[in-house]
Amino acid sequence: AATLNTEALRNVSVGVLRDEILWSSAPALPLEWFSEQHAIMQKIDRGLQKSHASSQAIQLPPEQLTSLSRLIFIGLAQDSIGYLINAGAPVASLNDLRNYNEQQPEIRVPFGQLLVRYGCSLIGEFADQVGSSENDLTNQYQQLALQLRKQAADILDNIFNENEIDLIVSLANDQSPLYATAGYPAITIPLGLDDDGSPIGVTLIGRKGDDAKLLSRAFAFEQATKYRVNPGKPFRQIQKFQAVTFDLKSPNVHFGNSLSLGSASHHVQSVPIRQQINGMVLGMSVRDLNQDRIPEVYISVRIDEETDSLLIYTLNSRHALTRVEFPPLDPSAGYYGNDRYVLQDSTITRIFPLFTSDPDDIRPTGKSRQITYQLKLDADRVSLKQTRISEISSPTTD
Repeated sequence: AATLNTEALRNVSVGVLRDEILWSSAPALPLEWFSEQHAIMQKIDRGLQKSHASSQAIQLPPEQLTSLSRLIFIGLAQDSIGYLINAGAPVASLNDLRNYNEQQPEIRVPFGQLLVRYGCSLIGEFADQVGSSENDLTNQYQQLALQLRKQAADILDNIFNENEIDLIVSLANDQSPLYATAGYPAITIPLGLDDDGSPIGVTLIGRKGDDAKLLSRAFAFEQATKYRVNPGKPFRQIQKFQAVTFDLKSPNVHFGNSLSLGSASHHVQSVPIRQQINGMVLGMSVRDLNQDRIPEVYISVRIDEETDSLLIYTLNSRHALTRVEFPPLDPSAGYYGNDRYVLQDSTITRIFPLFTSDPDDIRPTGKSRQITYQLKLDADRVSLKQTRISEISSPTTD
């Protein structure tokens, strides 16, 4: 712990595999998917900026790890089959395993054994190429492993040296075939959760032998960002306003979160509203912004460290809770999330940063848009009406 240093990334030359992070799935991609990848890229850029690293975009070289899948499947035949033999399984080869599974496929391989079949085919082809029998591949397996380790190390060394960098930034385990095969140090730091509530992380890859430096640099990134999302704990808030008591509950879990909102007065007790939500409940505020003597409930939900949502409920003439929705954004060009909300005396302000609208070059414009809404009552239905829109300069952060 004594070697961990929050300044360990300062002025360190870092290469970011930007294209691989933004396009880690084949096009054509829906806009919402690209928006999520863009948000991940923003987090990484912001973390490197806060860590005072010197970053540049880099590309993977055209060289690829040849025969890696072959090594993996020969390893299946060598290592996994060896384990099964030692465990007393009635198999001595990958072909034996395939045949054994086919005897009772509905029990042993209910979802099929495509990879085992592929492995059998690949091992047979490899044995023919190297002039060895299928059951005598140990030496070839070892030689291929050493060959691939050198090839992966050469690729990484070329990336480091040609770009004059000391650290490679990638997403999750996307580049694991390279660094794991080469035996180079890599570490993943949490980036929070994606839109589905699944954890995501940025992976830093270091030069050979730089294990201690890599740990310290990862610590610096982690401390500068604190993107890790702690497990949630149940939320409950009870608030009374204008003789109506509101009771808000949420398990506040990261996967499949929900809320329950009930209301009660001396006249009637409403049926609680239950709703699935994306994010964690932060709190509830009860107001009467339109001064109609009917309270509204404002529930703040934190989607991630940059983005909030605001859920609004009110009581109708039958004293039942109903949802008040925000109208569609108009204009919506340049919007990629990161919303914040401010409750004022009689209005609600929605604030979000603006980005360039070119999907091939999405960058912050340095401006934010502010939209002001007021509550309006139309035939027993409360709605939000946009009353003002403006643009302001966005504050810069270290």
